[in-house]
Amino acid sequence: MSPKPESKRLSVEFLPPRTLARVEDCLCVIIDVVRASSTLCALGENGNPEIFLADSAIDARKYRDQHLPTAALGGEQDGLPLPNFDFGNSPLEVQELNFSNRQVIFGTTNGTYAARTCQGARSIVFGCIRNLDAIVEEAINFDGERVVLVCAGSHNAFALDDAVCAGMLADRISQSNPNLDDSALAAQAIHHHYPNPEQALKISDSGRRLNRVGITEDLAYCAAANASTYIPRISVGAFDKEHRIQLT
Repeated sequence: MSPKPESKRLSVEFLPPRTLARVEDCLCVIIDVVRASSTLCALGENGNPEIFLADSAIDARKYRDQHLPTAALGGEQDGLPLPNFDFGNSPLEVQELNFSNRQVIFGTTNGTYAARTCQGARSIVFGCIRNLDAIVEEAINFDGERVVLVCAGSHNAFALDDAVCAGMLADRISQSNPNLDDSALAAQAIHHHYPNPEQALKISDSGRRLNRVGITEDLAYCAAANASTYIPRISVGAFDKEHRIQLT
């Protein structure tokens, strides 16, 4: 009897990597819980629009003005929505809007940068606590060599909210795919130390920043496990029914 083939590797990058080895056979899951991944889920659920993802709110406005003047414009500065923008980086705000038959330009620094570091991967998706089990299923069914959970971090620093989410994903994925790198084991340990995701989000640096500007409602929204089955997917070429995000 031939030996059983080794299952695909699961690893975690606690900050976006400079390079990923053998990226062409990877599923990369970008995790930016507070709040870009959660906002992208909300955007998709409310009309599944074509989304152009920019590196910042300023870049998003420039891209809108130069290329898509009728597109909806989203972004934030220091956690707050900007004047003359259609929405901020708030999933609670976004869920009240309808983006059907619209194009959207959304500027977010950490999540976009993390996605750029994964360019060339076979598949790039955005994960969060809200679409947890949908991402788990995606990872388990992926037939490539590696699944990499890429935490966006916050201003080039480790982010507890992203690490807890990565640990929650690693916990569930390991039940069907036990081939975890040490980084995934570390993420599991972080999750086990903070088993209540909403409490973890509240004490995280990202959560405390939102608290300082009076935006705390988003944290409960971002911490709601499996409230969504939507998976935001980056398109390598043209948009299709599932791949609704392009990097500007």
